[in-house]
Parts: sequence; structure tokens; C-alpha cells
Amino acid sequence: MKHHPYTFSLSLPGLPELGGDVRGFLRSAIEFAGFSRADTAEMVEKTCGLIGCLEQAIEVEGDVALPLDIAVAITPDQVVISIVEHGIPMAEEDLEARQDRMRVEVEGVFDDHRWEQDGMEGTKVVLARTRPHPDIPLAETIQNRRSAHDHDQAEFEAGGKANPAEYTIRTFHEHDALAISRLFYRCYGRTYPNPDVYLPERLVELNASGHLLSVVSETADGAVCGHYAIERPNLELIGETGLAVVGPAHRGCGLMGRMRDLLHAEGARLDLRGLWCQPTTRHPYSQRTDLAHGTTPCALLLGTTPPETHLKKLAEDGSNLRHSCLIHWLPLAEESEIVVSVPDRLWPVTEAIYRQRGRNLVRHAPTGPPTNDADASVIRTRIDPVRRLGWIEVPGEIDQTTKSRIIDAVDLLHQAGNVDVAYVDLPITSVHCAWLADELLSAGKLVFAGIGPHFESEDVLRLQRPYAAVDLDGLVLEGDLARMIGDMVIETIRG
Repeated sequence: MKHHPYTFSLSLPGLPELGGDVRGFLRSAIEFAGFSRADTAEMVEKTCGLIGCLEQAIEVEGDVALPLDIAVAITPDQVVISIVEHGIPMAEEDLEARQDRMRVEVEGVFDDHRWEQDGMEGTKVVLARTRPHPDIPLAETIQNRRSAHDHDQAEFEAGGKANPAEYTIRTFHEHDALAISRLFYRCYGRTYPNPDVYLPERLVELNASGHLLSVVSETADGAVCGHYAIERPNLELIGETGLAVVGPAHRGCGLMGRMRDLLHAEGARLDLRGLWCQPTTRHPYSQRTDLAHGTTPCALLLGTTPPETHLKKLAEDGSNLRHSCLIHWLPLAEESEIVVSVPDRLWPVTEAIYRQRGRNLVRHAPTGPPTNDADASVIRTRIDPVRRLGWIEVPGEIDQTTKSRIIDAVDLLHQAGNVDVAYVDLPITSVHCAWLADELLSAGKLVFAGIGPHFESEDVLRLQRPYAAVDLDGLVLEGDLARMIGDMVIETIRG
């Protein structure tokens, strides 16, 4: 049975005390390549002897023993062992002398052998030997496991759809946690940007504390095939609906909508003000589901999703650009009238958002820059290291230093916090919000995003700064209001 190349590697400090680990690694890799025990033992002994010579040569030159990188590459034709010592460069004549001595040491054991400098890597010893036959017995076992896994995945993705009436939609039980984690893994691999979904005990803990309220879809035979949740990191009175997934074989049965209905009922039971969600702009389906449940588009957030996040086997997921999301809002209680301050250029889209939300809107009279004392304002920052996102909030007063504080903080989030996108939330009810937003937009550092519903107890005007490349050409926006928001975002990007 022909097989693909295999490579095994080991990195460890160059210490004699770890010789047993090196021998065990080499023995396992060489036996995997199909050599007899006697040949394996001989190859291990010769290789370990050369590792010792390599370390001694480095130390003679006045350097200390540094980490070793040992690799064993197996092809149908040969096994190649390479050892790299990241130490001091050696003289060419010394390498040639050592090459000659090595030839004597390994003759009859290895067919090819080299002692060389490897540029920035260090000094390398390479040993190669022809394999006795092209087959690897253990590789057949590996291939059988892979085939079984692929078959299982294919059944998971292409199984027949049941009658929608045969599914049960219910709230979370502790015993669902492992099935939910496995569902996310089978749909997303390890690319889903919230690590909690891969930890069953974490799902149990978050649901027990109220920071997460999960609902699941269950098949007639009791298998969990879908998940949706309300997230409340600080037990706030609004929640984000997300962590949504449905197994491929069960899509098209309306499960996402039915789970969403139960989440709305649970949110109302908790007396939440409302729920917000972030449907992706990569395709229309989640947006349509949200709109059908009465949500209002409020903002377009550029680059929320790392490019490596993808559903398995979707060809469209090959882009190396970050992807974006919308903010949709659904009030669960009546919203009182709001008085806002926004720049003239943002007034039409702001008015359209509140009109569709059904919330009465009044506009502050225009004002100039703030005249209050400097240093009255405070800003807060936070980072999501997994998604490489940062947020800046202005929870209180705005003064003339607020602009420079925000610009400095945005750059610092990128430079020191390694964020790809920074979002800035301004208090939209502050009389000076229009002045501050206009200044930030005119400075060219930030662009419009939209309205964040009740993000700081009250609504915020959200601006944003994408540092990484964002897929703008692939934006899919459902509905006139979402497209209006998108046009305003693109307009402020272009200045």
C-alpha cells in the first residue's frame, strides 16, 4: 500500500539527561518506517553517537549546548534523519574533517550522510537510508482510521432530513454539553472563535451561572443536532444571541428559527430589555432569519471574524480576508424616547435606524466643542485576544482631550494589543457626541459603524478602525436599511 510522506519531529534541550527521550523517539519513528528491530537499534545508536559528537563540536568552539531539533522524514523510498543544533557557526575545514570521520562511523548503516551549515538554523547532520519496502504496515491502520473518519463525517453532513415535526426544541441540560462541543467541532473544526464551545465543563458552568442560556435541537432519537444561546458576560439586561450551529444533515428544517423563538421567550422570562445578534455578511441566510424574527439592522461591524473561521468544506471560506457582521436589535420591552447628538452627515442613517426600531427620536441642538475642564473624560479599553478585536468606551463626560485619548488608545490597541480591528463607542445622548464623532471621522482614523443598542446602559454611536484587510467586495447585506448602513460605512472609508 503506497502512502504519503510522514514526518516526525522532536525539539528539546541538548542535555545528556534527555538521551532516553531521544532514543525512544528515534526508535518509534524508525520502526514505523518498516525496519527490523536489529536495524532500528543500529541506526538509533549511530544517530545518538553523532548527536553527541555534534554537541561536543559546538562546545569546543566555546558555545553552550542549545536546543536540538530532530526530524525523521519517511517516504516510500527512504528514511531521512536530520539533527539541527542552533549553536555557533563552525569553520569549513572543521566540517569537512567531521564529515570524513562520520563517513567511517556510519558506513554500512546509512546510505547518505552530510554534516553542513544550515544558514540561520545552525549546524545540521543529515542521515538517509533506503527503506526495505515501500509499504508501511502501520500506515494502513492510519489510513483505515482516516477513511472511517471521512465516512463518518460524510454521513454527518449528508444524512437524510427528518420531518421538522420530529425535532424537539428545548433548553439546555448538563448532559448536552459534550454533544454540543462535538457538534461545533464537526461543523467548524477548531476554527470557531469562541473557545468555550469546545469545553463541555465550561458550557455547563456558564449555563449554571446565567452567563449563557443555551437551547438545543434534538432529533427523535435524542441526538443533539443544533445549538443557540443568549450570552450575557456581565449578566447585563440585554443579551447577545449567538453560538448558533445546526448539523448539515438537519439544515432546511427551520431549526434555527424555532430555537430563536425559544430564546426570545426565555429572554422575556428574564425581563431582558432586548436581544442583539451579529449575523454574518458572508451570506444572506442568517440575516433573513433574524429579519423574519423582527430584528432591526443597526450597524455594520467590519472585520469581526478572523479569516480562518469557517464551516468545514465550504469553498467560499478560502479567503484570507477578515469577514464582517451586522448588529441586529430586537427590543423585548418598550423603549422610551431618546435624545441623541450625531453629526449632520450621520443624521439620515441614524433617523432611519430609529424609525425602523420604532423608538421615538429627538435630536440635540448643534453645539461647538466642549468647554468643560480638561481631564474630565474617562475611556475604557478591552480586548478579545482570540478574535483579535479591541473596544474603546467613553462611559462619561466628553472634553477636549477625549479625541486625542481615543486616537492614542486605538493605535495602542493595535500596536501593543495585537488587535486587527478596534471599535469605539461614544455616548450618543451626550450633547458633545456630534462634535467628537465629527472630529474623529475628519481625522481619518475612524469610520462609521452604526448604533450599538443599550451597550452602555443607553445606546452608543459606534465608530471603527480596521487595521487588517477586510473583505469589502464580498459584503452581502439584506434589506434596504442594512444596505443604507453599508453605503454610509463605505462612504466614510472613502472620505
